[in-house]
Amino acid sequence: MITAIIDQRRAVGAIAQDALQVLMESRYSDGTALTPNEITGILTASMFAGHHTSSGTEAWTLIELARHPEWMARVVAELDGLYARDGGLTYQAFREVPVLESVLKEVLRLHPPLVILMRGVLADFVVEGVTIPTGKLVAISPAVSHRIPELFRDPTRFDPSRYDPGREEDATPFAWIPFGGGHHRCSGAAFAIMQLKAITMSLLRRFTFELVDPPDSYGPDYTKMVVQVRQPCRVRYRRRADVGRAAGARPDGTAATTNDAVRVRVDLGLCQGHAVCVSEAPAVFRLNAQQTAVEVLQAEAPAALRDQIATAVKHCPTHALTIEDA
Repeated sequence: MITAIIDQRRAVGAIAQDALQVLMESRYSDGTALTPNEITGILTASMFAGHHTSSGTEAWTLIELARHPEWMARVVAELDGLYARDGGLTYQAFREVPVLESVLKEVLRLHPPLVILMRGVLADFVVEGVTIPTGKLVAISPAVSHRIPELFRDPTRFDPSRYDPGREEDATPFAWIPFGGGHHRCSGAAFAIMQLKAITMSLLRRFTFELVDPPDSYGPDYTKMVVQVRQPCRVRYRRRADVGRAAGARPDGTAATTNDAVRVRVDLGLCQGHAVCVSEAPAVFRLNAQQTAVEVLQAEAPAALRDQIATAVKHCPTHALTIEDA
């Protein structure tokens, strides 16, 4: 599929503004271009590394918190305090969630998304009297290393407090390695943690979660390159009743009547089709057929949808949405 796109672009001389085009134009130091096979490999690795690892880790985060309600309560209390102070997700808030950060560390320790990490041997070296020769591959498994009792006390237990000041079981070099280590440690590690914080904070602010099946029935699926949660993986979620103003309330806090409506307007000069509003208020917005801009399904939406519309307006990346009372 990717080779066909490369061939088509080259045939017509098309220039696109995307990662594929960058790779097509890239050259080695000797001027050699990347082959379609190399380009495909890089794009595939990027998709796996940028999506599957984070989605799997987020699934495990919700499962472990649902398994351990005492930690769920601590994380939710931490997040609610930040929301009360800042009024929403902020970059500064991401830096002030030590409880959530410890939870994410523990999830990554118990459920590292890659079951094996490999390195090429550039020069002979000796381990326990055994010579590892140049050209060989050496491999370790984070899932095994993270359960070494000399490094992690009671290693099979979910215990985010093991990262507290004074204990810091992850401080030993190459002990905690969900992102690998050394010169080739994952370059996206900081972004991944930030991404997981944002997703978790957003979900726990809006919903409560509980397990549908017995807690011990949730396990890893080792049949894929990136370890995911074994299917079926079922949780029950409910919108939190204690967040935000009552449904249908006006911005000033007064109750809306059944005749109230919300008029929605989209500035098509600003809209870029990010579709954040579609996910927040699917009854009001949808993408057009070309997937390039948003269409309003209800120009005057019912008052009951005010909260959803207000959230869509707030989080529109290009500020293309406005609402007015009808």
